Amino acid sequence: SHISVSPFKLHYWNKLTFFTLVVKQKLPGVYVQPSYQSALMWFGVIFIWHGLYQDGVFKFTVYIPDNYPDGECPRLVFDIPVFHPLVDPESVKLDVKRAFAKWRRNHNHIWQVLMYAWRIFYKIDTNSPLNPEVLYEKDVKLFKSKVVESVRLCNIYLIKRKCWRKKKKKKAEEQSKGLHVSGLIITCALQTKPP
Repeated sequence: SHISVSPFKLHYWNKLTFFTLVVKQKLPGVYVQPSYQSALMWFGVIFIWHGLYQDGVFKFTVYIPDNYPDGECPRLVFDIPVFHPLVDPESVKLDVKRAFAKWRRNHNHIWQVLMYAWRIFYKIDTNSPLNPEVLYEKDVKLFKSKVVESVRLCNIYLIKRKCWRKKKKKKAEEQSKGLHVSGLIITCALQTKPP
């Protein structure tokens, strides 16, 4: 009656427990999914509905330390550069240390990092920016134009990926229309939803 669980499975299951906590928070405009390859890497997207970054769709990856929740704060890295005072222009990492200077096991959670990432687009902190080009207080007009460009680039990136996926799907559909198997011609249809 003793159940044996490998350390790997236990480790993976622990990380998915943290994901369940994130899902329960119902964060507005923030969607995440653990990577199929590793429970320590989550892919996500933030949708911004109003404010300076309105219509922004920002994809990111969360990297969770091996010893989470005992170690450092998880890292959040955007897929492409985002013009923001708290995003490093070179590494495209969000400055999570600003909100979580010391990560505390039973006090801090991944969902709080995600909420912080969402909030930075609505409440802009220009004190000690990671991006020295951010001129929010010196030249608001220039700052706004760079934000608009950043939002446009993020959206173009998503549109290009969507078009690439459509082309890939269309090619797969064309290739699968007439498969020759053991002397028979079988017509296959790719379905996105059940009939």
